[in-house]
Amino acid sequence: MAVSQTTLTALRSPTNSWALWDETFPKTGCLCETPARIVQFLTNSAADLRPDVVFVGYNPTRAPGQLAHPFQSFHLPSSLSRYGRDGRLKRLVQDDLTYSLRGRGVPNRLAGAFITDVYPDSPGSSVKDTEVQDRGDQHASFLEKLCTLLADPYFPEPRTLTLIAFGRSAWTSLLEAIGMSYGMAALSAFPFKRVHSCKTFASSQVQDDFPCPSGPLKVRLVLFGIWHYSSRRSNRCILRQLECINSLIGERQRNR
Repeated sequence: MAVSQTTLTALRSPTNSWALWDETFPKTGCLCETPARIVQFLTNSAADLRPDVVFVGYNPTRAPGQLAHPFQSFHLPSSLSRYGRDGRLKRLVQDDLTYSLRGRGVPNRLAGAFITDVYPDSPGSSVKDTEVQDRGDQHASFLEKLCTLLADPYFPEPRTLTLIAFGRSAWTSLLEAIGMSYGMAALSAFPFKRVHSCKTFASSQVQDDFPCPSGPLKVRLVLFGIWHYSSRRSNRCILRQLECINSLIGERQRNR
C-alpha cells in the first residue's frame, strides 16, 4: 500500500495525520519533538501509508494553537499529549497489533491509515464542552478529504473505504457528515462485550453506493467502542477490536 505525494500535499494540515510514528515516539528524543520533522518523516514513509482506511475523531482536544504544524495531530510526544493518548494509539495500532498478527502471518492493515476529525475547526477538551459552529461547512470539508483519498492512484480495488470512529460521538457525527443512515450489525467474533459497561462493538451496514466524483464506492463504518477507557483489560479489549477491524479489511482484499 502507498499514498501519492499529491495526496500528502493536499491533506497537509495540523489537524490531519497518519497512523505512523517513529520507533521512539512518544519518548524523549523522538522526532515529533521537532514538529517540522513530522512532514519529512511521513513523506519519506509514503510507501507505508494507506488511503483506504481512516481513523475519525469528533474534534481536536488540543488548545487552539497547540497544533500548529502539518500532521501534528495524534503525534504529540508525552510531554505535550494529554493523558498520553497519542502514545497509547501508537502502541496499540503500530506496535501491539503488529506483534499480535505477526505470529499468524497476517499483515497490519491499520498502520499507516489516515487520521482526522469530523469537526477540526471546533477544538475542545470534551464533546460536551465543545460548541460546533458551521457544521455544514465542516461536513463538506470532511467529505473533500475523503474524496482526496479516493482519488489517490494507489487506492486499492475493490473500492471500499473503511472509516473507524473513535467512540460514539465521532460515530454519530460521522453518520451525519456522510449522510449514512443509522444501522449497526454486531461482530459476533468480538469478545469482552461488557467492558466498562460499553455496548457491543459493532460495525455499520456497508453502504454500496456512496457518491464521490471519482465514482460510487462501498463505505464501511466501524465503531471503535471503548477507546477512551484506559486499563489493562480495556487495552486488551481494544487490541481485539483492532484485530477484528483488521480482519474485515482482509476479507475485502481476499474477495477481490
